[in-house]
Amino acid sequence: MNSVLYHSSKDVSDMQWYRSEFPKIIKLTQLLANVDTINGRLVDVNSNSTIFDDQLENEMRTLKSLVREFIGSPFVQHKMRRVLASTTNTQHDTFTPFSKTTERESMVIDSLTKVSNFLNVSAQQRKVVRFKVCPQVTQHHIWTGALKERLNNFAVDLDSLGSQGLNE
Repeated sequence: MNSVLYHSSKDVSDMQWYRSEFPKIIKLTQLLANVDTINGRLVDVNSNSTIFDDQLENEMRTLKSLVREFIGSPFVQHKMRRVLASTTNTQHDTFTPFSKTTERESMVIDSLTKVSNFLNVSAQQRKVVRFKVCPQVTQHHIWTGALKERLNNFAVDLDSLGSQGLNE
């Protein structure tokens, strides 16, 4: 599949664009089903291993670019406003998810504040989330750290046993 990056919505208003690009999105989504970009690297989500493949990186950039344009297109934005209005029984002229270009760009989520700001979570709600989520995250980090320490100690033990076996 030829990879092309889409940076402007000027061609998106044409209905033919939707018909031609949507199958590409589906194909790329299927191709990249088990691949994600984490910290700027391609990762196989099943094995958590880094993928070094220029073609896949190019396809991922194309998919993200296509989806950004597709979601930001007037047609999709109008559709989202209608769906929001029908599900909440209110008019959502002022709020449409991903209507701003910056909302469709990649972001590193490294704090609860970033998530809360993006989702428009109030300070009171943020406090509740922090009390519910942070202990679990902290506990996860502790368990992960303990596991890493044990595995590192195990690796050292294996190395020393291996070197003793070679010397005998």
